[in-house]
Amino acid sequence: MHAIHFLHLPLTCRGAGLQAAAAHLHVQSPCRLRVSHYPRGVVFPSAGEVISRIPRPLGCFTSKHYRALLTPGYRDIMATEHAATSIGIYAPVGIPELLHAEDYARALAAAGDQMPAAVQDMAVAAAMARQKAILYARPVEVTVILAAAALRQQPSDPAAMRAQLRHLAELAASHPRVTIQLLPLTASLHAAGGSGAFSILHFSQEPAPKLVLADGPGGGTLLDNQQSVAAYEKALEELRTLALTPEESARWLLRMAGGQASTRVLPTSVRGWRRRG
Repeated sequence: MHAIHFLHLPLTCRGAGLQAAAAHLHVQSPCRLRVSHYPRGVVFPSAGEVISRIPRPLGCFTSKHYRALLTPGYRDIMATEHAATSIGIYAPVGIPELLHAEDYARALAAAGDQMPAAVQDMAVAAAMARQKAILYARPVEVTVILAAAALRQQPSDPAAMRAQLRHLAELAASHPRVTIQLLPLTASLHAAGGSGAFSILHFSQEPAPKLVLADGPGGGTLLDNQQSVAAYEKALEELRTLALTPEESARWLLRMAGGQASTRVLPTSVRGWRRRG
């Protein structure tokens, strides 16, 4: 992978402006530089530079079959996600697309604004291709903090929701690189600082920048400011400590998938989940 590159400035360049640094590094566009204030003088690439250096994989990222469906920004985000070595996800109101069962993805597509059947099929195929690329084709570590509220967002087809719960239970119990932690309703708002869904993307090179994907229309927004990323990392770590353990979460997902627990009547606190578990 060639997503991340680092440049160490000599002492003579430290304290110089971006124009002088760019001249020293033979970079034509100094506005693309991100110069740190650390003693080693590490230069972090911007999100745009990270994206531009990622070799585009096959499948849903470049296929002409999906170009009419996926916006350029969404394709860029998917390609960046594909280049990451680990992904941390906070999902407060909906199950992340990376964890969708095919029947669930189809039910969501069918609930759209009278989307033609052919477009629905493409949307489902793109979601499944994305999963294959991230969860199975590469050794990517994926950790998901899944709020209980996300489990209450159900499609009109009850069978699709049951299939989704089974899929989550199987991932939590058996996928070697997927960790799911359930977050009670009372825990998420304070720890997340009121933020919506986000993902933190880590890359293999050291020292490496990390990118935050804040969900939104068209795929979301990539944030490359490392201080902002650190704030998101702190929030995700706090959410992780407030959530059920991966083992407890897997047991609850199995119970819900088997019909022994209802997603509509879930405990509101960790203590309640553990007392009823």
